[in-house]
Amino acid sequence: MKKYKIDVFMPVGGIGKRLGGITNNIPKPLIKINNNSFIRYVINDLLKTKINNLYLLTFFKSEKFSFLKKAYKNEKFELKLINDDKRKGTFNSLYRSRHKIKNDFIYSNADEILDINLNKLIKIFKTKKIDILQLYFKDKNGVRLENEKILNKKLHSKKNKYTEGGLKLISKKIFKKSKIKKFQKIEEFISYNKNNLKLHYFIIKEKPYSIDTWKRIVRTKKYLIKFKY
Repeated sequence: MKKYKIDVFMPVGGIGKRLGGITNNIPKPLIKINNNSFIRYVINDLLKTKINNLYLLTFFKSEKFSFLKKAYKNEKFELKLINDDKRKGTFNSLYRSRHKIKNDFIYSNADEILDINLNKLIKIFKTKKIDILQLYFKDKNGVRLENEKILNKKLHSKKNKYTEGGLKLISKKIFKKSKIKKFQKIEEFISYNKNNLKLHYFIIKEKPYSIDTWKRIVRTKKYLIKFKY
């Protein structure tokens, strides 16, 4: 399958309070899983497609991410750090960096991996000329979804609730087609502009493999070992 060239914006400033003292001195994406910083698994997973630029939106202990520039210096993409020095939230970091947006991009969390065919999703996104493609998984604590916005309706049931996975595909023209107010998170921006944008949902079969809690870390470790990340 063709690999589409695309940029990535990744918020990495999470403190990880639910993990206790382990994240007192390092941002959550840098905790070690199977002897490697978790963010490296996330980046390596995204390398299933062709990344042109990778922008890390930093905040908490931003200097600790600088080693990644050296780690990926031989790859075919450029890794850059954008610090939220004004501490106004991840959406503000993205919006302040809008002059850097030259390509359609992935907005990906740094603390979870999704078991998905990324190139297939990008092809759908590009072919249908979508502004925002959000991924959802079945979750009893989630919300109901609007059926008309769902692309793969066979996996959808009106009886079920769904929670968003931490990866979105977003058009490079996003800010030209939307209204801007003060938002902390990109989800707030999307919700406010949902009638101005071509917004679609794609339901994934497996919930993300994350490091939010110790229980989720155990599940994620097993996944990483099984697929030899």
